[in-house]
Amino acid sequence: VIQTATGRLQLIFTRDNDFVALRAYREDTLKTLERDSISTRPYVTYGWNGKAYGLWQSVRQVPPDEFLPANRLSVAVRCDVTWKDSVYDYSYTWTNSADSKQRVRVMHLSGAAVNAISRSPKFWENQKSYLLQPGRSWYMLDLYQPYMLKPGETLEGFGLTSAGVPSIVQYSVQGFRPEPVAAGQAEIPSSAYKRDLLYNSVRGFTIGPKELPVPFNPYVLLDTLTSQVKQAQELGWISEKATGDKYLRILTIIRMVIQKADNARIQFIIGKALEEIEKEQPAALSKEAALLLRKNIEILWRQYR
Repeated sequence: VIQTATGRLQLIFTRDNDFVALRAYREDTLKTLERDSISTRPYVTYGWNGKAYGLWQSVRQVPPDEFLPANRLSVAVRCDVTWKDSVYDYSYTWTNSADSKQRVRVMHLSGAAVNAISRSPKFWENQKSYLLQPGRSWYMLDLYQPYMLKPGETLEGFGLTSAGVPSIVQYSVQGFRPEPVAAGQAEIPSSAYKRDLLYNSVRGFTIGPKELPVPFNPYVLLDTLTSQVKQAQELGWISEKATGDKYLRILTIIRMVIQKADNARIQFIIGKALEEIEKEQPAALSKEAALLLRKNIEILWRQYR
């Protein structure tokens, strides 16, 4: 946003195409005929014709309450999980691709435990969010736009601390764009922000905390982990079907020995399972899949030691 003597200027992406338009907040400098023909004033959108910005006939006037594109970017996230003092610490490192067209402004983890303690780097806010299921969000106020994650940059320092079990969670990331401004006294409903985050973001999967069953139930944990191994296969975190099938068999064996209530045998089988994960080739088991299996099986190990 650029402040000028005649008003504010915004370079914006529109829903029509990937070309940047120029939207101005100005009224007194327009001719009478132009003012009468622009229903969105005092917001006026100028399009680029290859040589200059102007009020060309082909330019759609973008109203102030429109949710502008926030998905003109590509991101990657790395998650590291450690166990300390009876809780897990989840550390996230975000990278905004060099070919992205926007700075990162919002990261949301859908379904992540809302009671997790959150941390973030300087200028970044964090909060519980109910837009896409209960979850956690990191975001930056427009005031700090220069400090948003630029294309080609990587930033660490985002984290969650929780007793919740490591699970597959979905992330939704949005780039910076001018926020919608409601007309008159009306407020933009939260359902509109929910749709925007759902359909106007870059989405993917990472590891995050979800609540443990209370009281602890090993069969619920095993059922959940079995489901997530299958999801990890679909995501490509487990590249070979044979590898996925092997860990599904291991989980079935763990269930069988737990049913027999032989703690020594349970510890032996779980120990062998953890050894298998440690020696697995990275090409067969991604870092995320290995982390997911190891941390969940370690929960069982702590229960039966």
